[in-house]
Amino acid sequence: MPSRPRDERPTTYDAEIAALGARVRKIRLIRGWTLEAAAERTGVDWKHLQKIEAAQLNPTIMTIARIAEGYQVPLWVLFRGPT
Repeated sequence: MPSRPRDERPTTYDAEIAALGARVRKIRLIRGWTLEAAAERTGVDWKHLQKIEAAQLNPTIMTIARIAEGYQVPLWVLFRGPT
């Protein structure tokens, strides 16, 4: 997620992006995967995954779909699964 100027307020989506990242990280850790292992399974660069987990970028729906497929979870789990 690009940095915003100091005087700009957070958007309502910032919390959702952070929750998505937390879910991606939680599933990865439950499976015992490193970022590199997750990258191999998803086709998403490990640095990109790291930024998603840290809520430092807003991934596209296609990237989220690739993560869900690689993690072998339904897409909705990444949006509304337990955090």
